[in-house]
Amino acid sequence: PARLVYKENSPRLPDPPPPVTPPTLIDEIWRTRRIPSSQSLIASHYLNPALNTTNTAGPVFVVPSENCFLAIRHARAGLAKQQRVSPLGYAVLFRAYFYLFNMEMSIVPSAQVNDLRQLELLSALNQFVAANPKNLEAQLQLAFRYAGMQFLDLADRHFEAAIKLMPEDAMLENLMLDGGREARFSKSDIVGFSENLKIEIDRVTYDLQQLSSQLPSPVAQADYLVNRGCPGMAIDKLTETSFTPGGLDVSSRLARLYIRVGQAGDHERGAERELVNMQGAGGMRPGAKKELWAMVKLMQGDYE
Repeated sequence: PARLVYKENSPRLPDPPPPVTPPTLIDEIWRTRRIPSSQSLIASHYLNPALNTTNTAGPVFVVPSENCFLAIRHARAGLAKQQRVSPLGYAVLFRAYFYLFNMEMSIVPSAQVNDLRQLELLSALNQFVAANPKNLEAQLQLAFRYAGMQFLDLADRHFEAAIKLMPEDAMLENLMLDGGREARFSKSDIVGFSENLKIEIDRVTYDLQQLSSQLPSPVAQADYLVNRGCPGMAIDKLTETSFTPGGLDVSSRLARLYIRVGQAGDHERGAERELVNMQGAGGMRPGAKKELWAMVKLMQGDYE
């Protein structure tokens, strides 16, 4: 019959696949991984604002850590492939490290324990500002973070940059701060923060002038400025010394300072420039230069 003829002439189905090998440990780890399959989208999706909720224990951002790590991985990969600087890539990095830092601080509320995450966050913010200096949120985030770390002069520099970007009647809504807080600021609020910092900075400058006879060395003056919360002024003083003919080799001090304020930089600026220009070990103990290089690479996202 025609029905049988059709079956005889129809293409044969492929043979069944051979049985799979017994699952290995790697198979089990992959099957039980915490990262859901739906998280295979672009980096910015992992930090969707819809995930930024608060829990009942307090105002802590609840963004899954695996989302943050995936966002960081994709953002780093994208930045490595792009010839031009990508403000979006650094914006994703900033938010990812921001959520990670806050999540980890909620578990172990110690700035000292989470110091490395803070440096990664600072580095991402500095890169974000360098890539897009007209981004108001980035300038304010960096200003408030420096202010929280008692880096008075650096905080004021970014408050000043933010003031120039804000219209007179501007009102900034829902600025994320540590601990899950959302702040609302007017331009007059930001001006007030800057003026208060300037009072403190002027006091530090005056005190340094009074102690100039006791602190004749630029290195001693830089150390004093750091202890008084003005690392930016200390960097300026040491940089001026390094350009003086026959001046001291202060590359190691500058590299440490740049790392401390989250400015890993590159061949032209920041900690990397100082390490490249450093003569030998820079007067440090054996192995110290390699440790600084490792820290710079970590802050830059180079994990090789």
